[in-house]
Parts: sequence; C-alpha cells; structure tokens
Amino acid sequence: MLKVLNVVNEFSRLCLVIRVGRRCGAVDVIGTILELLKLSPPATHLRMDNGP
Repeated sequence: MLKVLNVVNEFSRLCLVIRVGRRCGAVDVIGTILELLKLSPPATHLRMDNGP
C-alpha cells in the first residue's frame, strides 16, 4: 500500500508538493513543510484531512 501526501494551495489550486511512499509519518510531514517554507512565505492557515 502506498501513502500519498499532497500539499495544495487552496486559493490558487496549485499543488505545491506530492510525496509518495510506503509510509508517511509525522517526521516526513514536518520535513516536507519545512522544505516548503524555504521556497515561499509561511501560510497563515493549515488544513489537514486524514481521509476516510
């Protein structure tokens, strides 16, 4: 089974990153967010959905 982490800018509908792997733990999510912070200004709101 594969896990997918999608980070999307809801205003512009731009997909900022897609990470695919066998596991996606909290450390992986935090690392991805830290990488995005290097490229763009910090977001004012974060929304997370763990799915069904």
